Amino acid sequence: MRKSKFATFVGVGVAAASFALVQAPGASAAGTTPVEAEESVKLRTHTKLSSTAVGLFPKKALGKAANDAGSDNMRVYKGGTHNHCGSKGTINDRKWVKVSYKGKKGYVALNCIDVVADLPGGDPRR
Repeated sequence: MRKSKFATFVGVGVAAASFALVQAPGASAAGTTPVEAEESVKLRTHTKLSSTAVGLFPKKALGKAANDAGSDNMRVYKGGTHNHCGSKGTINDRKWVKVSYKGKKGYVALNCIDVVADLPGGDPRR
């Protein structure tokens, strides 16, 4: 009787571990959302204007914004205040997104991008 309980326990443990391995990639893999730059903006290393610029995301260029893990929703980061792209004047915004464009990745003010439909076959501007 002792062997069968042990075998059942091990069998259930192996099955649970297998299920976790199958589920892990989908749950942790973050997708992307296609985005277009409203204005030419700098890709920054952190979510603040004083951080180093690692590249330029030109006006009307297409890039990809990071999604929340396991979601189709674009991930929005809270960071330093800015008044870029439509939040000029008295509005100070703290919302940033992580964008990849032509092999470079960096943070851009949320107000500076538009979500676009994914084009079949890709687009040369990406």
